[in-house]
Amino acid sequence: MVSAVALIAMSSTAFAGSVIVGLCDGQMSDASQAKSKPGSGTISAACVIPAGMLSDYAGMNITKIRFAIAKTGGLTDLQAWVRDSVQGVDLGSASVSSPSAGWNEVSLSSPVVVPEGQDLAIGYSFNQQKSCKTILLGGPDEDNDYTPAFNGCWIGKNGTWENRSETSGYDGSVCVELVIEDDRLLATNLSVALSSKQLAVNKDSAFAFTAVVTNLGEQAANGYQYTYSINGGTPVTASSTALLTQQAHDTINVVVPASQLSRDLSSNVTFTAQSGDNTANAELGFAVYGEEDTFNHHLLLEEFSTEECPNCERAIKTLDAMRNEGFEFNQITHHCGYKSDFLTVPADKEYEWLYGNDGTYAPAAMLDRDADENYPRQVDMLVPVMSVGYANDFRPILQYALAKPAFVSVEPSVSYDPSTHGIAIHVDVNKNGILDVLCSEPRLSVVLIEDSVPQHHQAGYSSDSPFRHGHVYRETISSTWGDAITWNGNNASADYSVIVPEYWTNHEKVEKNLSTGAELKDSCIVRHLEVVAFVNAYNPEKRSGCRVFNSGVAKVIPSVTDGIASVSAENASQVISERYYNVAGQESAVPYKGLNIIVRTFANGRQEKVKVINK
Repeated sequence: MVSAVALIAMSSTAFAGSVIVGLCDGQMSDASQAKSKPGSGTISAACVIPAGMLSDYAGMNITKIRFAIAKTGGLTDLQAWVRDSVQGVDLGSASVSSPSAGWNEVSLSSPVVVPEGQDLAIGYSFNQQKSCKTILLGGPDEDNDYTPAFNGCWIGKNGTWENRSETSGYDGSVCVELVIEDDRLLATNLSVALSSKQLAVNKDSAFAFTAVVTNLGEQAANGYQYTYSINGGTPVTASSTALLTQQAHDTINVVVPASQLSRDLSSNVTFTAQSGDNTANAELGFAVYGEEDTFNHHLLLEEFSTEECPNCERAIKTLDAMRNEGFEFNQITHHCGYKSDFLTVPADKEYEWLYGNDGTYAPAAMLDRDADENYPRQVDMLVPVMSVGYANDFRPILQYALAKPAFVSVEPSVSYDPSTHGIAIHVDVNKNGILDVLCSEPRLSVVLIEDSVPQHHQAGYSSDSPFRHGHVYRETISSTWGDAITWNGNNASADYSVIVPEYWTNHEKVEKNLSTGAELKDSCIVRHLEVVAFVNAYNPEKRSGCRVFNSGVAKVIPSVTDGIASVSAENASQVISERYYNVAGQESAVPYKGLNIIVRTFANGRQEKVKVINK
C-alpha cells in the first residue's frame, strides 16, 4: 500500500495546544505480552521517531513523555528521556518516583526543542535485580510491514542495545510517546493520510482509496465534514459523526466509479477534512491507463529450493508443468530457504530477508516480488514469498500474476568473447509515466544464471537420475538489490561486463566425493548461461516495497552464432568450445585422467563426441 504524506493545515484562529507523537499509536499490549531482559542491571527500552514524523513540529517544545509499562514491582530509579540516538546523551529527561502500571505521563525537567531533519530516540531506563517483565509494545508493527516500526523496539542492558523490531514476537513499538506543546498548535488538530492499494487503474475500472482522519489535538472533534475531488473536478462532500478524541482515527473508504475517470497518467485525488475552524488536506497521485500504455509483461518467478529439501521435488514438477502448459515466465532459482547446498551463493541468503521474521522454508517462490494481498501466505506479515504447491493449486496464482500489466520494458543483450571468457551486457529500459507513480526510484538488477547443472543428491531423485538444476542463481552483476537508473526522458541504458570462471567457487559450502573424498568441482558451462535483467523497487525497511516491474532474459552463447546467415567453408569447422566428461557424466573444461568423452561445438552449431583416453 502506498500512502500520501499527511498534510496538516492550520486555520487562522490558533489556540495553545499539544500533540502526541509516537509509533505505538497510543496503544499498548496486554501485560501478559510484556518483554524483559534477564539478570540485574540497568534496562532500557526505546523507539526511534523518524524525522519525517517530526517535520511539522520543528522548533516547537517537547514538554512531556508518555510511556506504558506492565508492572512496577522489581524496578527502581526509572527515568524517561529524549536523545538524538538510543546510545546518545539525554537531551531531556524526567525522573519517575512513583510509576504505575499502564500509561504514565511525566514532565521533562526542561523542554527540548524539536530539531529540524533529525530523528529522535525516546525511551526509559530502570534498574532491576532480576528480570522484570514490564516493557510493553503496541500499535502497528512489522507484521503489517509498517515502515517506522523498523526502529520501533530497541531494548538495552547496561548500555548495550539490540534492535528487536524485526524479531518474531516483538510486534509493534515500545509504548513511549512525545508530548509537544506550542501556541501555534490547534486545540483540535486534524490530519489526513490517503492511501490506495492500486495506484495504476485501468480506465474501465473503478478507483478505490482510503482516507484516515486523525485528531492530533487535545480537544475532541465532535464529527467533521470532508470533501474530495478527482483532478480538480466536481467536489463530493459528506460528513462523519465520529467523535475524535486525541489520537483517535476515523477511516473513510471511497470508490470512484469508472464513469468518473478518464485516461490520465497524472491523475490525483485531493481530500479535505474540516471541524470548526480546523482543516486538514492531503493529496494522492495515481494513474488511469489504457491498453496502449502497457508493455508486454515478462513475469519474474524466483524459486527457493535446495537439494536438502524433501518437498522441493513437488515445486520442480509444478513449475515444469506450468511451462508445459504454455505459461511463459523468466525464472531465477535461489538455493536457500531450507538449509543450503553446493549451489548456494551469498546473494541467495540476502534474499531470505523477503520471507519476513518468522523463519524460512522451501519450496517457495516470489512472483515479481509482489506482496499482493490475494496471494497465499504462510506468515501474518505481508511479504512476497509464498509456498509452491501442486500444479492445480499454483496455476490460478500464476495466471493472476501474469495478467498484471507492465509499464516498463527491459531488454538485455549479450556478447561473449570465448578467448577471454568475457561477457559484455547491454540493457535497454523504456518506461512511461505510470512507473513514476508506482515507484519514484526504480532500480536495475542484473544477474547471471545457469541451466542444466548436474545434481549431486537432490531429494526426491535417485543418484543416477538425469535430473539437472535449472535457472541457478550464479552471480550478481549489478548490486544485490539493483543499481540506480539514469533516465533520459523515458529511456535508459546500462552496460555491464563479467569474466566467467572455469569453475564456480563462490558457494556457501563445498561438497566432496563420498568415495574418494575429492572436492566436487562445479564447472561453468557457458552455453548454459543466461543473463536476467529486471527493474525493481527497493525499500530496506519494507519487504512489500521491493516489487519487480518487468524483466528480460538473454542467453549468452547464442550471441556467438545466432543471426549468422551462412557459415563459410573456411570457418564451418572452427571449434568454438570443447568440454570433457568422465564416465560418471561429470563435466570439465580440462581432460580427466583415464577415459574422456570430448564434446566439441563448431561455429555452425554442429557438435561431435569423441572418446579418448588420457594417460
